[in-house]
Amino acid sequence: MPQPLRRLQPYQDADAFIGARVRAHRLACGLSQTALGSQALISSSAVHMIETGQRPLPPDHAARLDEQLGTRGELAALAGLRQRGLLLTQEADMDA
Repeated sequence: MPQPLRRLQPYQDADAFIGARVRAHRLACGLSQTALGSQALISSSAVHMIETGQRPLPPDHAARLDEQLGTRGELAALAGLRQRGLLLTQEADMDA
């Protein structure tokens, strides 16, 4: 039996925002975290941690997720922006 979805806070920081986008696309495709992880060669726990903003989305994972979810590069673009410091991270926000 699937567990209820954890409430996300997509505007907390860049990782949370990107994770919320991953979840939205995954749910729109009707995939579980396990199924998506299997298709994208990523562990289901990594998918969970990315979706909840506990782990940044690495660019190589983003490209595979884009391919599986049909997101036309959206996730890779967001991961690239975050990596270049163009999206706020929780650490950057605390320094301000």
